[in-house]
Amino acid sequence: MRKALLLAALAVMATMTVNAQTAQKSAQSLTPEVDKWIPVLPDVEETLDMATPGNRPSRVQLKASPDTGDPRAFYKRPAGAFYGTMITTVNTVTPVSSNYSPYVLGWPYRAATWEQNCLNIGENPSYDWTYQTYDRTTKTYPWQVASGDKITVDYKAENDTVPSLFAQGSKGEAYHFLSAYTTKTEGTTKVLDKQYTSKYLARRNYQTAYSNTGDKDLWNTVKFRGYATARDGSIIGGGTYVTVSGAEGNRKYWYGVNDKGIDGLAVAFEKPEHPYLLKRIGVYMQLISFVTNAQPFDLYVDVYKQESLPAYNDTASVTIVPGERIARGVYHMDPSTLTATSGIFPFDLLDPYEEELEVMVTPEINDAILVVFSGYNNSGFDAMTLSQSMDTWDEGFGEQSYLMMLNDDKETYTFRGINNFFTSGYRKTALTIFADIDRPEFVWNYLSETGEYQFPDEGETHSVEIYTASAAEDFEFTLADGSELPNWLKVEAVDKTTEEEPEFSGLTNMVATAEALPEGVKYREAIVKLHIPGAILHYKFTQGEYVPEPEVKGDVNGDGVVDIADVNCAINVILGSETAEKYEGRADVNGDGAVDIADVNEIINIILGTN
Repeated sequence: MRKALLLAALAVMATMTVNAQTAQKSAQSLTPEVDKWIPVLPDVEETLDMATPGNRPSRVQLKASPDTGDPRAFYKRPAGAFYGTMITTVNTVTPVSSNYSPYVLGWPYRAATWEQNCLNIGENPSYDWTYQTYDRTTKTYPWQVASGDKITVDYKAENDTVPSLFAQGSKGEAYHFLSAYTTKTEGTTKVLDKQYTSKYLARRNYQTAYSNTGDKDLWNTVKFRGYATARDGSIIGGGTYVTVSGAEGNRKYWYGVNDKGIDGLAVAFEKPEHPYLLKRIGVYMQLISFVTNAQPFDLYVDVYKQESLPAYNDTASVTIVPGERIARGVYHMDPSTLTATSGIFPFDLLDPYEEELEVMVTPEINDAILVVFSGYNNSGFDAMTLSQSMDTWDEGFGEQSYLMMLNDDKETYTFRGINNFFTSGYRKTALTIFADIDRPEFVWNYLSETGEYQFPDEGETHSVEIYTASAAEDFEFTLADGSELPNWLKVEAVDKTTEEEPEFSGLTNMVATAEALPEGVKYREAIVKLHIPGAILHYKFTQGEYVPEPEVKGDVNGDGVVDIADVNCAINVILGSETAEKYEGRADVNGDGAVDIADVNEIINIILGTN
């Protein structure tokens, strides 16, 4: 009787699941495809009416079918590997160069995942990647080739390069790489020259990497800000500022002094794959002028920690609520001494709750952040504005820029996505608010270490050489999930010094000691997370011989027990919502080479004890 009831219940579950999936597929078939590629507009000043957020025509009504477009090869940058597109001399306001040939900046000695995001490739697409990695044996940087819709590159040296992507499908072929490159004409079509000259992904020393004549500051941004060259190789303008029609006098700028209740601008930086240190915020202001006898005033940046960022949506109002404030910067603007009419203004970061003491902070960033620039809607300004990126590519990291709109109560603000204010163009924008980021060097001696070590059964002390930007006192050791190390393993950091060089030299030893393997214990392991401010590493320690546990018949999900969850997994495979490969063949309980109702019955018999 119990078996009959259970089978009846399972039949109802299976029917409900099939009906739900059928309804879902029907709903999906009614949703039109949207072309993600949007043409870039020219670099000109425009006059636009401010649109009502959410009250905009759908792009689907304005765009042709994406199938009619040209093949375009693009890829997503790794999360947190921002674009380096603004370089200035140290401690000056006037920029040296900006917005030319943007390229991605990542982490030295870290793995980075690149994902294709191509358009109009057509059916049966293929993706081929070309990149460089360091060869330990030859001490050279040979070109590597990989296939697939994404690749993970484990960068081992500071001058590894960003990858190139070649995509091909029934609609044609296309190339893409974020680097310095040229274009050429084949017939009437302008294409990228295939002689790749990539800019570097991973760098340790930005100060010396970009100039032989002096120190430079390198500012990071979330958007591709090519001033002369678009992602597809076309020549375009890279940014524009926008005025509001109907405004009077000079108070007309959306991104500066205005009479529209816009009192702040914000840029969001997504959650990174690896932590980094936030040193400063830079704001690039232009067209700066002051009213007669303007008095000094303060400008502010505030950095907020965000759990997540709203998804980009160009047909609905996107808003964000600032989270926990983790830093504040203040720039004391003195019109009587400022001589520049444009440039990057650096904001050092302070503890937001110790403003009177001006306690400097360099927060470690492990989450998305929202950077808010405010105070510019000031009577001392005659005119000031920021430019915006005209890059139209949505990399999938969420809405990136917002306006801080004064609410009707004149005391509180609402942050609305910038893209929702345009009545034409449909730009995915990012304003000229930049981050000065430090990615500390943190890597073991990869010439002698592989990232894991097996202790002998009797126990031992093992030392691992680590090149690091922090001394031993800054190290923290936990398991990979953040919990405490097991009692059998002791780990500490010891700076490597000599009598001739008693000070910290950048080389530290991780000294790990394992106790003897207890009788009756065959194997144990610990993945240790090494942490310094701004960087983490993982190292795997093992002891004994690993013997996999025998599989339990009917345990489809591999959790060690056979229960209703395994029945659900087998049904999902039968219905096609999950693949048999996901369960490594365990769903074929009776071993007949197929996953069907016979396997479900077999699992039920095991649960009921009748098998």
